[in-house]
Amino acid sequence: MTTDKWTGEPRNMEPDKCDDLSWFPLDNLPENIIPCIKQAFENINNKIFYSELGF
Repeated sequence: MTTDKWTGEPRNMEPDKCDDLSWFPLDNLPENIIPCIKQAFENINNKIFYSELGF
């Protein structure tokens, strides 16, 4: 998914489940990223547009 326009700021709507919401460069993601999200970013970087990881 991509977008050409964005307004507003992301908000943490589940503070009991998530303690932080931050932007990171794709080449400097935090160590504690959710594994399937990390794999999705790696797939996008490698032009792999379909995966069933975790399903």
